[in-house]
Amino acid sequence: MDFGESLVQCAVREVREETGFDIEISALIGTYTDPNVLIAYSDGEIRQEFTLVYAAKIKSGELRIDHESKEAIWVSIADGLRLPLADSQLRRLQDVARYRERPITFLR
Repeated sequence: MDFGESLVQCAVREVREETGFDIEISALIGTYTDPNVLIAYSDGEIRQEFTLVYAAKIKSGELRIDHESKEAIWVSIADGLRLPLADSQLRRLQDVARYRERPITFLR
């Protein structure tokens, strides 16, 4: 998150930088944090996980990946739920599936 950004502005910017898509966020699906889930990076840095999952629509752009990724593919949520995911990732994807069945929106 850059200084002066809201969480939503940060998410929009990060998606643009990492995927090439300009998006419009419509809802917050969930917030996720667990002090028992730590992320260890190759440079030795260790962080506690904290994730916000938003619902969004693509407004424009074409898929491209940045230096942080090796490849990107589209999969359905049903197919994604069958992938070998970490428990924390699976929970978030399950929440996205539930949201898609019964969407809600929030006011900013």
